[in-house]
Amino acid sequence: MAQVRPYAFLPYCEELLPTALVDTIPGADRPRAEGNNLSIEGDEPVSAEKETRHIGRLVGFTMILDCAVKDTDNPSLMNVEAMLGDTDDGMADIGSKSADLQDGVADLEAGRWPRGGDADVDVLAWRELSTADGGYAAVYSTDEDSRRAEAAFVSTNVFVWIGYPLEEGTSGEEGLEFVSGFADAVNRQLSEEGRLSADPVLRAPRPFG
Repeated sequence: MAQVRPYAFLPYCEELLPTALVDTIPGADRPRAEGNNLSIEGDEPVSAEKETRHIGRLVGFTMILDCAVKDTDNPSLMNVEAMLGDTDDGMADIGSKSADLQDGVADLEAGRWPRGGDADVDVLAWRELSTADGGYAAVYSTDEDSRRAEAAFVSTNVFVWIGYPLEEGTSGEEGLEFVSGFADAVNRQLSEEGRLSADPVLRAPRPFG
């Protein structure tokens, strides 16, 4: 077991996904990130310009960041979600998210799509991520022949998910390479813009790798 300083507050969408980062999305014209910082529990003060919405208790988590990257002609260029785990319970709930990601890797290794192995999903490419405390990235197609790239990882007590519809003509490997690199960039932004707690907590050894 090691001591780490967990995150105490998530950055806002425009901080986690600044213009310089969303400009790297293939095919983007004038992308911008917007969304909601949902405070689930507590009375964290926020500025008048950035109101935090309170949505009631969600067991194990104290805040959710729900971001959408929009472009000139595309209202859903990318979606990014981050969930801040409550550290008062030995990080048990974020530990369950790490376990879910490990199960996801096992599913992908077996040729199944995570989250129940949907029969209508065809995995085109995937890889295990070394981002932060680990996760995975994958590209898949559905029976409607739409293709998407996803990445998910855990960074201390934050779970991050990225969803990105691929442009027509983009190969699975190209989509995988992009979303994997984007996950690394999001984690760097999280480490720069997220607020750390003053109190360290015990964390189990890194579950991946």
